[in-house]
Amino acid sequence: MSYANDPMDLIVEGLGVYSADGDKLGEVRIGARTGQVESQGVAEELSFFQIKRGPSGQAPDLWAPSSAVADVATDRVTLRQSTKEVEQAAWADGPSDPDGGATSPLNVGL
Repeated sequence: MSYANDPMDLIVEGLGVYSADGDKLGEVRIGARTGQVESQGVAEELSFFQIKRGPSGQAPDLWAPSSAVADVATDRVTLRQSTKEVEQAAWADGPSDPDGGATSPLNVGL
């Protein structure tokens, strides 16, 4: 689902992804994908993008929810969370499939 002025409309593969404290977390690997998250027992559908975090095996890729995006510029996506907050969030599994896929909902920690 897309909304007016949705930052997900601007996120494209290859953009750098940075934390709120300026650390580069990786690059956008896959653009918007819709999935469900659960927050305080309520399921909500959000858009996500995948963050590629370096060579395979170094660090797990992440799926960042649209609600985590603070700003999108021509060369970067800046998240609302610090590096520490991103590392603590459960973003590695990706969004659950609203049609009953096998992945579990993310705890987006927001």
